[in-house]
Amino acid sequence: MNSDRVARALLDASEDDDVAAIVFRVSSPGGSVVASDQILAALRTAQERGKRVVVSMGDVAASGGYYVSTHADEIVASPSTITGSIGVFGGKLIIGPALDHYLSTNTETITVGSPMVEMFTSERPFNPAERAAFAGFIDRTYATFIGLVAEGREMTPEQARAVAGGRVWTGQQALERGLVDHLGGFSVAVARARALAGIGEDEQVQLRYFPVAEDPFKSLGRLFGASSESVETLVAINALLSDPRMQRTLAAVREEDANVRAEADAVSIR
Repeated sequence: MNSDRVARALLDASEDDDVAAIVFRVSSPGGSVVASDQILAALRTAQERGKRVVVSMGDVAASGGYYVSTHADEIVASPSTITGSIGVFGGKLIIGPALDHYLSTNTETITVGSPMVEMFTSERPFNPAERAAFAGFIDRTYATFIGLVAEGREMTPEQARAVAGGRVWTGQQALERGLVDHLGGFSVAVARARALAGIGEDEQVQLRYFPVAEDPFKSLGRLFGASSESVETLVAINALLSDPRMQRTLAAVREEDANVRAEADAVSIR
């Protein structure tokens, strides 16, 4: 999940007066703690603005995917959704020797300030002090995750820890452990959002998707540094030239042109 894009979509939906409730579709195995925090903050802002939020879990909504779901008004998962994985892990890659060996690089490090400033260098493993500092960061992040689960799911910290520890659950198991509220797919989540927003079953509603799909011509224009109008024109011309009828017409024109040229050459030879 691109945190900027997802957070912006939640905030845009929360600012729309025509939006009565938000169904947040989550299908992610997790990732960055910072990204997860950003998305969760946007979800909670949407709630503060009066929007009810229902999470609809896809095939996988684990770790960061569960982190961003903790404070939803309700969570809907399918019986086979892989969810939970309430845990934190981290580390770093040591690639310096590989670069030296395969690319003949020579890397030197110059540091100023704290001795921890180069703890994430890819040239060497953590030293004992760095490893202790990083372990402390992991422990604090895990404690934060536990706190979010406990607060959002109305559990005690002890109850949250009992279902955490990085273990994963199916949607059915998660329901039994209080980590989700209902079993079902997207339609069930929409029904729950309607109910939470006080929309009657007989009332008509319109589903709107956020983020709004971008005009493909604008995307191509941005990619190639051209205006969307220019790209749209080129696409239209390409479609026209690809039409079999146009191709037959062009072939006839080329043949006629060849005949005219042949006649002109014959006249000039005489």
